[in-house]
Amino acid sequence: MMIVGKEMGADKRLIILAHTCRIVIVVSLVAIWFRLVQGIDLSDRSQFEIPFSDIPPVELVVLTVVGIAGFYAGRFLRLPAPMLLGPILVSAAVHT
Repeated sequence: MMIVGKEMGADKRLIILAHTCRIVIVVSLVAIWFRLVQGIDLSDRSQFEIPFSDIPPVELVVLTVVGIAGFYAGRFLRLPAPMLLGPILVSAAVHT
C-alpha cells in the first residue's frame, strides 16, 4: 500500500493510518468470526492438516524458487507492488 500510494502521490501518513486501522479491524473480526460463528479454537493446532516440520523439502524449495522468480518477474513486468504480486501470480501458475 505504501509503495503504490507513494507512487500515486498520496500522503504516506494517511496511508499508514488507514492501512493500520484496516489490518486491526480485519484481524479482530476474523478472529471473532472463527471463534464465535465457526466454533474454531485457533489455539488448538492439532486441527490443522500438517505441521510445518512435515512439509516435504521439495515443496519448500519450489516455494522458494517461485517466490524469487515471481519477485523478478513482477519487477520486469512493472507490476504495482512487484514483491507481492509477482510471487502470487507465479505461485498461482505453478500450483494450478
